[in-house]
Amino acid sequence: MRRKPPKFRSGANRADSRGNFRKPLKGLSPRGIRALRHSKARLQFVEVVILHIRAKAKSKLSEVAEIVQSPQICVAVPAAFDVFAGTDALKRVLDKVEIACVRMATPSADFSETKRAVEALQRETSVRGIPLLIEDHFKLVEPLGLDGVHLRNGRKSVRKAKEALGPAKTVGAFCGTTRHEALNAAESGCDYVSFGPVSADWQGDGELAPTELFAWWSEMTVVPVVAEGALNRDALARLASHVDFYFISEIWYLDDPAAALSKMVEGAFDR
Repeated sequence: MRRKPPKFRSGANRADSRGNFRKPLKGLSPRGIRALRHSKARLQFVEVVILHIRAKAKSKLSEVAEIVQSPQICVAVPAAFDVFAGTDALKRVLDKVEIACVRMATPSADFSETKRAVEALQRETSVRGIPLLIEDHFKLVEPLGLDGVHLRNGRKSVRKAKEALGPAKTVGAFCGTTRHEALNAAESGCDYVSFGPVSADWQGDGELAPTELFAWWSEMTVVPVVAEGALNRDALARLASHVDFYFISEIWYLDDPAAALSKMVEGAFDR
């Protein structure tokens, strides 16, 4: 005598799309089982939507990456540069290449002479809307109407400078080749960190800031990073995808600083 096949209760012993039988969901009514399955379906739908959004976001980021601007060029005017005799050279530099910022070293310990140098630079930077920073002496920023300070001692003065100047002024910190120093400076509230020197043209102690340091910083933090020291065209190109700014000072010792800067940056950011 042939046995009758088992009767299928709602939710019990049903085969899935692969022919496998599923165990009944104990303790749930047929209505509860349908509600649970509906919830699972909604959850799967939400997961699909999230994946779609992520895919679109990734695509959008790829599009944005194609139009990201190249690092911006800044110039650092050394103390040895005579800003009065070199006014024409400065004008040509600012007109030849788009400059994001000018940084100046104090030419003298005498306040009145420093003030005259600042005013000479401001006549050229202010009409072009270019910020002017001074090295180290953050207490001179407010009296001289400067836009901020570049600290060459790493994190040591960052907190004091930020407290004295407030959020409206820029405080940057040069951290040499030290990641630890830069992290401390960033934690103290600096607006950017700079590393350097970056190439073998440097005549110092031989220690250079490697490309990996800039790459790590730009990937792991949101604080802008600057490259400076022994910059040349090869260094600009090598670091282009890892830095936000360059501080270039090497040009002032050449016969035609504007031509030298233009030659240095020409083609350096071609992808």
